[in-house]
Amino acid sequence: MQELRAVFLRKGHLAAQARLGRRLLERGWTLRQLGDAVLGDLPERLTVTVRKRRSLLGLPADPGAPLFADDAGKAVPTVALEGHLRRGRIAGVGIEANTQVCESLLVTRYGPDDCDTAAGGGRKEATA
Repeated sequence: MQELRAVFLRKGHLAAQARLGRRLLERGWTLRQLGDAVLGDLPERLTVTVRKRRSLLGLPADPGAPLFADDAGKAVPTVALEGHLRRGRIAGVGIEANTQVCESLLVTRYGPDDCDTAAGGGRKEATA
């Protein structure tokens, strides 16, 4: 089970990096700037999700750590960054699809009145 959890954490880390990369590219950053950046180059509020995922994976999350890192915590080279961000977007789509399937299964099993899918809360606790 720990191995499966690690897979999901790695995918979540990759998806978080892709969201951050897209946001920075939309604000005029270049791939070269992204490749050279470290976590400390941005306000913590922009990197909190990436830092959290890295901490859970045991990867460097200090201000000097690369902004975009592979599964081993090493900086993604600028020439590989576009592909890294693309894989992250794909991982994010997969995560969202899995979430929707799981929520639908909960509604099917327990009924819409017993599920709080809008808030992502899953099955409500029984009251007796």
